[in-house]
Amino acid sequence: MLTRILLLFFCITITIATTANDYEEAWKALHKNDRKTALALLEKAFKDPATAVDAYITYIYLSNFEGRGSAPNEFIEKVYKKLKDPNPYLFALWFNDPVLGGYGKKNAIQLDLLEKILSDRNCNGSLKSAAYYVNSWHLQASNNIAKARKETEKMGSVGPLWQLAGPFDNLSGSGYYKDFGPLQHPEANAVFKSAGGADISWFTPAAMNMDGWTFPHAHIRYNTAVVYAQNFVNAPADMKVLLNAGGAGAMKVWVNDEQIIAEKLDLVTELDYYKNHVQLKKGYNRILVQLAYSNTTSPNFIVRFTDDNYNSIPGLTYTPALQQYTKGNTQKQAEPSLRHFAEIYFEQKIKQQPDNIVNYILLAETYLRDKKTAEARALIEDILEKFPDNSLLRVELMLCHIKDNNRTLLLQETERMKEKDPECPIVYKLNIQKLLETEKYDETEEALTKYATLFGNDDDMFDTKIKLYGAQNKMDVLIKTIEDAYKANPENTGVLEMMFNVKMQAYKDVPGALGIYEKYLKSNFNFQVLKALAKAYNKQGKADKELQILKSLSDNFPYDPDLITDVSSFYFDQQNYKKATEFGRQALTLAPYVATYWENLGTELQHQDIQQEAIDAYKKAIYYEANKYSARERLRELQKKSSVWKAFPETDVYELVKKADNSIVDYDYYYLLDEKSAVIYPEGASEEYYTLAIQVVTQKGIDNWKETSISYNSNSSDLFIEKAETVKKNGVKTPAEKNGNQLVFTGLDAGDAIVIKYKIQNYAQGRLGKEYWNKFIFNAFVPEKLARFNLLVANNVKFNHAALNMKLEPKVSSYDDFKLYTWQKENLDAFKGEPYMPSLQDVGASISVSTINSWNDIATWYSDLSAVKTDDDFEVRRVFNELFPKGTASLSQKNIAIAIYNYIEKNIRYSSVAFRQSAYVPQKPSVTINTSLGDCKDLSALFVSLAKLANIKANLVLVNTRDYGQNSMVLPSVEFNHCIVKALLDGKPYYIELTDNNLPFGSLPTSLYEAASLVIPANAKDTVSSKIEFINAVNRTKEKTSRKIYLSVIDDNDLKVKTDIVKTGALTSSLRNQFATLSNQKQMEEMEGNISGSFKNPVKVTAISFKGLNEQSDSIRYACEYNVQNEVAELGDIKMVKIPFGDAVATVDNFSLSERKFPVEYWRYEDVDEYETVVEITAPAGTKFYEIPKDEKLSFVNGIYSLQYQLKGENKLVVTRKASIKKTTIPVEGYAAMKDFLNKIVKAEARYIAFKSK
Repeated sequence: MLTRILLLFFCITITIATTANDYEEAWKALHKNDRKTALALLEKAFKDPATAVDAYITYIYLSNFEGRGSAPNEFIEKVYKKLKDPNPYLFALWFNDPVLGGYGKKNAIQLDLLEKILSDRNCNGSLKSAAYYVNSWHLQASNNIAKARKETEKMGSVGPLWQLAGPFDNLSGSGYYKDFGPLQHPEANAVFKSAGGADISWFTPAAMNMDGWTFPHAHIRYNTAVVYAQNFVNAPADMKVLLNAGGAGAMKVWVNDEQIIAEKLDLVTELDYYKNHVQLKKGYNRILVQLAYSNTTSPNFIVRFTDDNYNSIPGLTYTPALQQYTKGNTQKQAEPSLRHFAEIYFEQKIKQQPDNIVNYILLAETYLRDKKTAEARALIEDILEKFPDNSLLRVELMLCHIKDNNRTLLLQETERMKEKDPECPIVYKLNIQKLLETEKYDETEEALTKYATLFGNDDDMFDTKIKLYGAQNKMDVLIKTIEDAYKANPENTGVLEMMFNVKMQAYKDVPGALGIYEKYLKSNFNFQVLKALAKAYNKQGKADKELQILKSLSDNFPYDPDLITDVSSFYFDQQNYKKATEFGRQALTLAPYVATYWENLGTELQHQDIQQEAIDAYKKAIYYEANKYSARERLRELQKKSSVWKAFPETDVYELVKKADNSIVDYDYYYLLDEKSAVIYPEGASEEYYTLAIQVVTQKGIDNWKETSISYNSNSSDLFIEKAETVKKNGVKTPAEKNGNQLVFTGLDAGDAIVIKYKIQNYAQGRLGKEYWNKFIFNAFVPEKLARFNLLVANNVKFNHAALNMKLEPKVSSYDDFKLYTWQKENLDAFKGEPYMPSLQDVGASISVSTINSWNDIATWYSDLSAVKTDDDFEVRRVFNELFPKGTASLSQKNIAIAIYNYIEKNIRYSSVAFRQSAYVPQKPSVTINTSLGDCKDLSALFVSLAKLANIKANLVLVNTRDYGQNSMVLPSVEFNHCIVKALLDGKPYYIELTDNNLPFGSLPTSLYEAASLVIPANAKDTVSSKIEFINAVNRTKEKTSRKIYLSVIDDNDLKVKTDIVKTGALTSSLRNQFATLSNQKQMEEMEGNISGSFKNPVKVTAISFKGLNEQSDSIRYACEYNVQNEVAELGDIKMVKIPFGDAVATVDNFSLSERKFPVEYWRYEDVDEYETVVEITAPAGTKFYEIPKDEKLSFVNGIYSLQYQLKGENKLVVTRKASIKKTTIPVEGYAAMKDFLNKIVKAEARYIAFKSK
């Protein structure tokens, strides 16, 4: 709601510049937000010719800010007629209501301005072309569509018909850089591979939009894609002209295969924004447009050939049909586009008049019209340095944030405005909204009244009143408010809809309700109103009138296949299948590669029993979109083929339940059946079917299964739960309660069984959308009576499979055009868990399958997915400049990387929330910076972006953390769960983990020890190895613990201990996490708790200090002093003390088993590389040490250990302990040696040091 309010209020602008006292004083007042004084001064400045224009433009901006608007008939007299060059001002102010306002119906004054623009020789051809476009919208909104089309014909744009090719892959914007073939192949029979892998060719739709701009989405229904459009212009002679282009998307334009325009940023521009000169040859010249766009249903472009004043070139004709043409320089790269005239003008004005603030806003508005948000924001932030409290400038900054979808900074600005300018209308509106949301209705009403007194009424306040009266259930007041609003403004479509609902629902006046829309449509055209009226006719059974509207829409907009499909659907619902088919075919003449229209045609033909054509149509639907599962089912039905699910082995789950093994009592539950079946179709789509039968044995088993959820990716797949039920001992079945993927089994008792059957249909799209990978593990930590994995694969699909920890060949059989592979194991004993054993992924019997050819395919895919997200943008460059104000030339690459790392760790917090982040695509670095939040791939992408600016080679690395095993991806798949960075710094490779804010640079958590990883190439030229590697961080900071302990015996039986400890690498993270934010007193209390576990008696910490705790250094040093009461043991005249080493090099608590079945993953057990502990023990004066233990030297495959005792006098003993540990996995056969090694250490360190009186 906040964004909507701000959008409505912030579509405001200003223009022009000069200097004079009243004008300057007005701006001084505006800097203080004294708008009343400013308004009076501006009205005086109108009278001064030197300041009149700038003053009036400022007045427009101020009036809009305060919600008052300005007199619509004054702009022409007070601005337009006084300008020598109106072009830049008109461009900047274009959408302001006192100028031309938004698209739609125009008032008489705005129409007068349009006429002046079109007839004024001082107005360039670009503005005139735009004026024709605005006028066409006015005529269409006035229900004069034929005349509107004639206006767009005057715009001088190429078209309206084009040959189109697409969609092509534009993964994360990477398609702009790809060559898909249309440049080299203009011929009609050329064949290309679409984004979905289908063969496609050039096609010319039977009709295309006639709006001057070309909108390809009607014909290529992809929201993210690359599309090509080609046309052929016939020139009467050789001529040098200006090629102008604009659009929504990253754009390239070629003329005669010579690149003229190349703009990589996905912007939304006005017409003629990109431009360069080009030589047209006499005769035909080929024009080719490549448009790469993302997440939009309105990709568009416009191309115009003009003279240098943007006037259309007479005599040019256009055809989409292939013509002979002479190629230009095909190797030439486009020159940078010529700058826009309004940008040049206002940039120059600012240089000439740096103190005239209105020019900054005009230039910002100029930038924003072409979505150059970074430039606009930099400009406004620069002037805000001088005038930080000026709300007019602040609003302009808010507009930048809105255009950039930067919600975080927008909210920060609104909060700032609440504090600095609480009396402005924006703050009033926000406060009213908050009152309404918190249900303070009386206060809301009072605030509305006050707002109306100060600023007048507007649409926002009307909407608020409607919500208020509805919340208060004041229906009479609500209805009267709507009726009054309708009388005052019957052409406001929002009010119109409300009035329709009042008539229809409150008064039950059907004719009156229909009449509301019918009256409006006599002199207006509005697509939404027409659709609403058609829907109302349908409800009232007025089929003829409904059809009349649907036909009028398809006749007026014959290029839109959705409108034609609406007519087809109407006839289909009327069971006029022949007529439905006629329109179904018509839709395909507009969009021949859209699967939905082919499926519609198939259904229409099927209902007429035209079977072969229906079969062909369904095949086309599936070919162009493999995920059309409904079309697949109908196709198999027509082909008299059984369901694909009939191919799989059938198991009577209820028979399994009846024959359940009652002798299994040592487990809480066990699997009667654990089955996964998957289908991979010829075109690449896949479905999975799961069957689970679980026997519940104990109360704990009930707790495990009474509530469960089915795991699936709701973003790329659909879940269909066929069955979920409890089967009682007597065979009675009770369905589970279901909510989405959540299941609750009520009344579950020990001895009951659970049966779950469900299907998952996958809808993944893009480059990996047709690929399939999966893994099935046969073992569990409970028994499995029957475990089975079935894979039904189309004969044309190549796939690999790999077995792990088993020798089991699949049973293979044929089914239609498929092969069925079945892997089955029976009566599997439960795995018994062992401490520090590998994950089930590594030790369980499993089968992996994958259709992906190689890891290089994954790496290339993710490179394209993430590359654009690591490009620098305004925020990234700002941060970089703040980090390195003097540049990076004098710094080593490692020091640069450390500075970047420390910035991220200090300023960005790890956050992974499904609704905020994509599973794979990193968010824009600017979003990470502005929100101070990001997940692993977001933080890594930000690091790479900043490193790029310093010319440091840095790559994203996909990781499957070690706790998921090293064999979880034996075949290519995308089962990674983490992302880090690999950087080459001063010739050395470093792995960089960014999600732990307490971790020092170059250190790694144990979960990354030898974890499976895939380094992602930065671009096509990057030569990194694209294969799975286990992380070997040779340059990481090792984890070391060094302790110096000074132990004295005091008061006979107490210990006084002083420690000096240094920890390095990842060990510092937990220290920072525990102690960094605490006061010294709290630190002592925390440390006391840590130490107490090492002693049997009370511990009191008396002092503690840290060094490096609040820095991102690779080590922390801390000193601690504490006393331990009664810790000295006595045996006759001998006293004994156990050495408090502080760190346990070895423990045997988890190694009680005499033998193991599974290896020991030592990295799970040990997180330190090296220990060095020096303990200096001072016995009381007059005593001496007694029977000093012997030195120890131990070793085994994973480490060496030594313990040395050295007397430094009769009552002083120095004990030195050293250990160097490897984290290599210990195989089963090495378990005994490891256990012996650990036992000897434990025994050695358990010894007491004895002393007695001399």
